[in-house]
Amino acid sequence: MLNRRDVILSAAAMIASLNRATARSADVSVSGSAPDRSSSYGGNTAAACSECATECSLLTTVCIERVVLGETEFAALHELLHDCGDICTVAATLLNRQGPLAPAICQACADACDRLVVLCSTLTAGETQRCEISARRCAIACRALITDV
Repeated sequence: MLNRRDVILSAAAMIASLNRATARSADVSVSGSAPDRSSSYGGNTAAACSECATECSLLTTVCIERVVLGETEFAALHELLHDCGDICTVAATLLNRQGPLAPAICQACADACDRLVVLCSTLTAGETQRCEISARRCAIACRALITDV
């Protein structure tokens, strides 16, 4: 007979596996997108946003595993990863289609990435390093785009 803890651990392991599979199969890259037709909408910024969204998705799985192991400090990171990843995905989408609100969402994206960098840097886990680097690149690229517009 399964006790409550076993059920929770099994569910968490299943969610982690699904997140890992989804992150690998979800292609948020911009490789198939239309080429940039304007100097104010750089493909590099969209690529940086897409990369950050992917890294956020991959790190959410690690966070779930760490929380299950009792490392509750990863719960806040898990929530922030979802928000940052979603904002990065939207930013990449708007940049690829040269949407008029792209600069505004790039500001929000840069702010979310900055928060993620700060939170990742407070954790000693090596798994956060790739996401931290990717978020830093994304924030820099978004701010560069904003200043060029």
